[in-house]
Formats: sequence, structure tokens, C-alpha cells
Amino acid sequence: MGVRLREKLLNSKLITPEQLQAALVQQRHKQQFLGEILVNLGFIDSLVLQHMLAEHNGYPAINLDTLTFDEDVIVRLPRALAIQHRMLIFAEEKELSHIAMADPEDVFAKDALRNHFTASTQFCYYHASPQQILQSIARAYPPEEGAFSQDAEVIRIIEDFLLKALRANASDIHFQPEESIISIKLRCDGLLQPGQPLHKNLWPALCVRLKILAGLDIAESRRPQSGHFACALYGRMVNFRTSTHPTLHGENIVVRILDPAKKLLNLEELGFDATQRALLTKLAGSPQGLIVLSGPTGSGKTTTLYTLLAGMDSHTRHIATLEQPIEYRLSGIRQTEIRDKEVLSFANGIRSLLRQDPDVLMIGEVRDEETAQMAVRAAMTGHLVLTTVHANDCLATITRLLDLGVPLPSLANHLLCTVSQRLVRKLCDSCQGQRCEVCQHSGYHGRTVVATMLPVTPEISREMARGEMASSVIYPQTSLWQAGLAKVAAGITTHAEILRAIGEPL
Repeated sequence: MGVRLREKLLNSKLITPEQLQAALVQQRHKQQFLGEILVNLGFIDSLVLQHMLAEHNGYPAINLDTLTFDEDVIVRLPRALAIQHRMLIFAEEKELSHIAMADPEDVFAKDALRNHFTASTQFCYYHASPQQILQSIARAYPPEEGAFSQDAEVIRIIEDFLLKALRANASDIHFQPEESIISIKLRCDGLLQPGQPLHKNLWPALCVRLKILAGLDIAESRRPQSGHFACALYGRMVNFRTSTHPTLHGENIVVRILDPAKKLLNLEELGFDATQRALLTKLAGSPQGLIVLSGPTGSGKTTTLYTLLAGMDSHTRHIATLEQPIEYRLSGIRQTEIRDKEVLSFANGIRSLLRQDPDVLMIGEVRDEETAQMAVRAAMTGHLVLTTVHANDCLATITRLLDLGVPLPSLANHLLCTVSQRLVRKLCDSCQGQRCEVCQHSGYHGRTVVATMLPVTPEISREMARGEMASSVIYPQTSLWQAGLAKVAAGITTHAEILRAIGEPL
């Protein structure tokens, strides 16, 4: 990416100077196109970048996800060459070949094309997303032997599990290599469900296929990697996020399902009661302050934050997020993904966004002292900040923020509310726990939030400013256990499920 194009992206305010600098730093450590890094970091949409590149150097942009490929045309370019130079033949007209390239100005890639084809062949070059090229290669090339083994059996196995996961409304697929088998599990309603194991001999081919789909380095097996891909299933495009992790018996791979067709639920559908909904809605309209959600991983905190953001007016409020990863794409909201903490951390991201004149900031998680203090500072300077921490309940949330170095008087003046939540499985509406096909004979179908809230009233604020944190009279809150029992009494879930998700009351 030339200097002039970088200036054009900056002048068009598609990226900030801080984002460009972060991408340049990462480029020094990774052999990737600068534009690809900007897209991977979530700073710019891939299609927007392609159109900017096309406008800059005259090569047209093309969206490969909208094309149907002719295999006889595709295979004229060897798979290894296509992967090495990130290019793809997508159409031919007599002696004219139409080539999608990550970088149409790459002279080495063009030389490779000319060496492979006859001298009479003419080429028409197009800009395409590097990720789309790799995904198209994985989908379009026929089976072949060797390092890029894509045999029909492996393709069928992966597609079957993707389809099965969608049918089961699963959130993740776990591919776990063991000593002699591959254990494949689906996470449904928060619980892993064992599936039919496969023979370990299939794992090398399955692993390669999953990596190529996600645009990962198939030669790297010692370091964790993450990527994503999309494919058409049941007549709609579904997004998948893939992560690998080295283990004793091979790389463990988890595929997270991000289905755009799955609508974002409102607060009532999530399970918040009328009092909680009214308070959260009111606080989400505040001009400034801090709202903090707590709970363990998988307790639905981020989904609640998304729901609050989706209910805001993005036309009159500048809403920005810092996430790791981005799980829902929200229209009208500026979302940034934290991929490499050395390149862009939550704390540095807050500093950068505060120069972008935001009204609302959503910070995916407060994990360290610097991020906690920057989040409170943002709330102090006229911004509404929504974030999450790992804590057991509402009071523990305040204690956690104090442990992270936030002064109690600062919380007293700027903390609006803490929310603690868990997710529990709901009794199946079709059989009310009697087990049927709809709930896959589990008795449960779907999940609901069990939540407790601690709004910071003027009385609480005064006590916090004086350094008081001990009185349960001053800090009244319904326990999660009590909130869970109310769900049991309403016939929404069971006592056993509350015990599983929340545990015995202390």
C-alpha cells in the first residue's frame, strides 16, 4: 500500500493515524499486506478497502462471495500457485483470463502467471479481499492428494458438522484430537454435547481443511492461530471464527458460529424482569457514567451489552466499541476488534477513541489496571461507558474495580450501576421438561438470564465517597440464588439448573 493511498485513507477518515501506526507496527512482525492487517484488526471493512484500492490504482474491485466458479477454469492455475500469490482465475473469454488478486500490482505474481500460461494469454486483473481469495480456493478447488488434501470425505465431514451445529443452534464446534480418536463436540445452551468420534488418521486432512477455510498458516502447528470464514448453508451466509491451540495430541480447533440470521434479542427476551428492563433502559440513555456487567465467561454479558447498544440512537450518538472478538455486527456503530495486544490494547484503544469524539464507548472487558483507569477516566470526561469484568456479584464488581486501582471516590461519582448475571437453560416449551425431539431429549431448549442489579443511588454514592463498603443495608441486592429461585417458581427453569449454573447459596 503506497504512501498516497495511506494519506487518502486518513483524509477520508476511514482510519485514524493511531490505527495506521498500529497496523504498520504489526506489519513489521508479519508478512502480510498492510491493507489485510487493517482489515484483520477491524479498522476498515474489506470491501470498502478494495473499492478504495480500485479507485486509487485503476484496477476494478470484485466481491468473490457473489460469484459462482467454473471448476474447469479454476484449475488452470495450480492450487499452490494460487495460495502463494493469493490470486484466482474466476472467468475466461477466449484468450482473456480474469484474475482476482490481493495485490494486482504484485509483479512477482504476474510473472508467475505469464510463466504458467501461453504467451498469447491476456490478463484482466481485479482487486479482491485476501480472505475471500483463500476461502474461494478452499471451496472451489477439487480434491487432491498431498499437503493440501481436500478429499471428498473430509469436505463432507466438515460440512456435515457445520450443518448439524446450525440445526442444533450450537454456539461452538470443538475438534479435539486425542491419542487414537478425534473427539468432536457441540456446545448447545452452554453445555458441551459429545458427538460421534472419528479415527485419528483423518485429523491431518481435517486440520488442513479447517485452516485453509479460515485463512490460517497450514505449516504452523506450534503457535495458536485465529481466523474466520463464511459459507452458504441452508440458503444463507453464515460466519465462522476459528481458533487453534497446540496440545499433546495435536492442534485443538474450536469453530465459533456467528449466524447473522440469528436476531439480537431484546432485554425481555433475554430474561430481564420489568424492573430491571426499566432501569437498564433509563441508564443506557445517560449522557455519561459507567455501567459494569459481571459474571464468568459464557454468562451472556457481551450479549446484554449488544442489546443495550442496539437500543440506542446511533444517528444522534456516536457509539464506538473495542471488542475481542466482534461477535455481532451492529449497523451504525463503529466497532473495533482487539486482535494483538502489542499492536492495540484496550487501554490504547480507549485513548484513540476518545479523540474520535464519541458519546458512548463499549469496552469488551476490563482486565488490567490501565484499562480500568482509562474506562473510569472516559466516564469522568462526559462519556457513557459500558463494560464487563469477571466478578461473582454486584458488590464484588466494585471490589474488583478497586483491586484494579480505581479510587473509591471516582466510582462514587461516576458508577451508575453494576449488573451480575448468569445463563441458565429454560424448560422446553414443547414438552415442559418431558424430553422431546425439539429439545433433543434433554428437557431444555434455549437459555435465559438470571440477573441481579445494584444501581448506585445518591445514598450509596455518598457512602462510597466516604469509603464505606460494608453495609448490606446501604447496598441492598437480591442474590443470584434468589433471582434463580424466582425463575424456578415461574416455571421457566429447574432447581437442578440453578444449582448447576449458580451453585449453593453461601
